[in-house]
Amino acid sequence: MSIALGIDTGGTYTDAVLLDREHDTVVRKGKSPTTYQDLSLGIANALDSLGDFDPRAVAVVCLSTTLATNSIVEGKGFRVGLISIGYGPTGQMPADEVVLIRGGHNAEGEELRPLDEDALGAALARLRPLVDGYAVSAYFGVLNPEHELQAAQLIRERTGAPVVCGHELSPQLGMHERAATACLNVRLLPLVAELMTAVGSVLDARGIHGPLMVVRGDGSLVAEHLARQRPIETLLSGPAASVLGACRLTGVRDAVVVDMGGTTTDIAVVREGRAAVDPEGATVGGWQTRVRATNIHTCGLGGDSRIHLGPTGEVVVGPERVLPLCMLVAEHPGVLVQLEAVHQQQRAARAEPPLELLVLARAPDAASLTAGEQRLITALAQGPLSLYELSRRLRTHVALLDPARLEGRRAIVRAGLTPTDVLHYTGRLTVWHRRAADLGLHMLAVKAKRSPEALAAEVLEAVTQRLALAVLGKLVADRRGPHPVPGCEVCELLLSEAFFGEGGFDTDVSLALKLPLVGIGAPAGTYLPPAAERLRTALQVPEHSEVANAVGAASATIAMTAEGRVRPLSIDGFGAYGPDGMTRHAELEAAVAHAVQQTQEAATAQAAAAGARQVRVSVIEERRYGTAAAEFGGRLLLEVALRATAEGRPYA
Repeated sequence: MSIALGIDTGGTYTDAVLLDREHDTVVRKGKSPTTYQDLSLGIANALDSLGDFDPRAVAVVCLSTTLATNSIVEGKGFRVGLISIGYGPTGQMPADEVVLIRGGHNAEGEELRPLDEDALGAALARLRPLVDGYAVSAYFGVLNPEHELQAAQLIRERTGAPVVCGHELSPQLGMHERAATACLNVRLLPLVAELMTAVGSVLDARGIHGPLMVVRGDGSLVAEHLARQRPIETLLSGPAASVLGACRLTGVRDAVVVDMGGTTTDIAVVREGRAAVDPEGATVGGWQTRVRATNIHTCGLGGDSRIHLGPTGEVVVGPERVLPLCMLVAEHPGVLVQLEAVHQQQRAARAEPPLELLVLARAPDAASLTAGEQRLITALAQGPLSLYELSRRLRTHVALLDPARLEGRRAIVRAGLTPTDVLHYTGRLTVWHRRAADLGLHMLAVKAKRSPEALAAEVLEAVTQRLALAVLGKLVADRRGPHPVPGCEVCELLLSEAFFGEGGFDTDVSLALKLPLVGIGAPAGTYLPPAAERLRTALQVPEHSEVANAVGAASATIAMTAEGRVRPLSIDGFGAYGPDGMTRHAELEAAVAHAVQQTQEAATAQAAAAGARQVRVSVIEERRYGTAAAEFGGRLLLEVALRATAEGRPYA
């Protein structure tokens, strides 16, 4: 029996499964809270939750992770120096220093001017103490990478620092996006390397010696050593694994996959057994990249979304994540006394005490703290405190606590009322501490001037509506572009009538999805049935849905791509642009044949380097034409685009 160990580090939980890949069956499964201060701790705990198993039976370990995505959003990692050759980037760049050097090529891959190595050397002397690594992006470097390679060699010789070239990460045009991708890749190098080392230590300690593979944003696997070199490719790794897991557990060919976790809900459309890859590349933290990633819509709605009241007293769910009260008290029983005190204070009508708590996640560098932040950290070092108790101990008003900067750095996390608490209040979930959930709901109900029962129903309805609208919004965006449904009064009235019967129309308005829903994630079985009912479609929540992401990671395969193109030259003949550079050909078909051979060989070599066995290669060819005068046949060949894909499993 060939066993794959799948691990997924999500926003709330780290999941682990042992998967029999020959029979596609889950042998063992387990979960543990994700530990942001050290992801390897959560991974170790998840592996321990699997119980005893023979580590020698594990043929491969497959990891999906949120580390790259979160790190870019938070701006963590190396200081980056961007060497821009032949052009100046327009707009901002995720780099600490940007240097423009003369050089570059034209749209046919011909050198415009030589690379100015003297200017590059002078720039490196200045940048060396200011940056940790370098990104290199040249004008039309994707058509001819000669100057990028020259610059990279010089940087290595002069500085010994890591360097990444734009053409190594993406064969697509788009100089700004390609440069941003290279900069972000450099920023992530130490973070992903640290995670790989930590995970390797966890596996070694348990005698698991199968090769470590990492899920990329497009759902394919890559060997650990390549993930260390190109960590940018692991953007959206977790959501991509969730889609794979949904397809593997259900066998669906056409469906909308809804992965509802503790922090977010990820939505993808699967057609013919595959989710589409975003043609423009993933956008993360406001940066448009050229990274191939599954086309997924993410909304800030999950089981741990913060429940609070809006300006007019309406119930608002998310997008912020907080620790559920029921979970916090289960882990820190003494907190219940504080909740009871806040409730008593509220019942005495002496004040309107704040309902949330703060928890110390990790001690930050004391030198970076203000005096007020240091006092707050010192107080929380004794254990979680309600805002009411914290303000009392620090002898200050709640409004003056200002924990926002520490929360942004994840030094502290907030705890409060969540949909998970509401499920405990209603008795649908009994995992954690019900009394804590009851207290939280009762206190917010008093503030909202509703009964606890009415408030619970309102929360569940709010979650249902947001899920239904998020699914519809994803389908609309795929067809019409990323334009949200809200903003059009007619659309909002029609949707209200179709989904919720609130439009007040004299005629019936109905709407039904043609695709079924597949729900995965721990909360899916509770929240998705009413959403599917509103959308008038079928819902499937498969067995093992709570660990579907880890199943997806374990069942992924290696798939490496290489792209090439053939273009007419301005004088005569055709240019074949492939991974090895540009060559000239007198005839079109000779140029195409050469480019096909180059892309096939490059994809095959990449797949083998990534650890694939029994590699299969396929090539997609697309001929793109423009309009031309009638005497030229009415159309003109602009380009022949080629994509070679080499696929294989990470073991024979």
